[in-house]
Amino acid sequence: MTISKSQLFWMIFISEIVLLTYFALGPSLKQAKQDIWITYFLAGGGAAIGSFLMVKVSLLQPNKTIMEYSQLILGKWLGKPIALAYICFWFFIMMIMLHGTVDFIKTNLLYQTPAIVIMLLEIVLMLYFNLAGGITTIGRSSQVIGPLLFIAAFLPLLLNSHHMDLHQLLPVYEEGEPIVKGALIVFCFAGETSVIMMIAAFMKDTNKAVSSVMNAIGFGTMWGVLMSVAVILVFGPISAADMYHPQFMYMKSISILNFIQNFDLVITFFLQFGIMIKLAYHLFISSYGMAQLLRIRNWHNVTWSMAVLLFICMLLTSDLSYEFYIKPWIFLIFNLAIPCLLWAVQQVKRTFT
Repeated sequence: MTISKSQLFWMIFISEIVLLTYFALGPSLKQAKQDIWITYFLAGGGAAIGSFLMVKVSLLQPNKTIMEYSQLILGKWLGKPIALAYICFWFFIMMIMLHGTVDFIKTNLLYQTPAIVIMLLEIVLMLYFNLAGGITTIGRSSQVIGPLLFIAAFLPLLLNSHHMDLHQLLPVYEEGEPIVKGALIVFCFAGETSVIMMIAAFMKDTNKAVSSVMNAIGFGTMWGVLMSVAVILVFGPISAADMYHPQFMYMKSISILNFIQNFDLVITFFLQFGIMIKLAYHLFISSYGMAQLLRIRNWHNVTWSMAVLLFICMLLTSDLSYEFYIKPWIFLIFNLAIPCLLWAVQQVKRTFT
């Protein structure tokens, strides 16, 4: 199984757009209000640093995943628990995304459809992506969906300009603490690129991983800044902060000459494909990583087990909103602290050997 430079770019870009659209904008708006765009710049900078460290650590051990090189760098006694912790973290991310997706579809699209039906359909599609070809199929799918999602994400920003009021952005930098809190929430999703430490091992040319990841983070952050500003300019900071899915309401408000309307259906269509790709490769890295850790040759068997476990966990936590799971300290540990530790220890080892 291999992926190319462009496939890695589109996979990370899709991740950024999907997470910043579905999960980051609403909760961070409640904190930062009209200064939301500052939080995206701060979180984007943190995401770039964390992602750069993750890629560098992976390049020090080419063709190896974090399941393998964590033990080479830190030893088996510390490396294995860290590897297992990352599998649990990726499973935790899957639960957040699946909760958010089911909530969104149930609230905005399929009002009378039972949540369990939506959940089952999502998990079946995740299984299909993995069993049909694993990371290769997911990478190729991202090459098709990625450019379409790029157009569908950026085009609406221009179609609602006649409703925008620049005064809604004032005052700038009203309070520092809410901005920091909002930036931490955005970082949870903008910086969620720990998958790199698994999928970099499948790249044909690992030396090009840095540019692919940095470009994806850059475009994702730029979109987040523009979308957050657009939402504030149209609805104002108070109304936008009270919305459960402000970006969805922004898309619904697009109307050109009373002819071009319902644009929200277009962006939602591509976003659903995008989040399916994100969910699919999280299931892949969790299953493949667990198979490596337990030395199970057929990782497909682990994929079935992971899917069943995910379904059970979703049922047990069905009464919780995805916002309940947003704990910035968890994301800071896995997306910044541990990659920094791995890189530092590897550099010390290389210096004294």
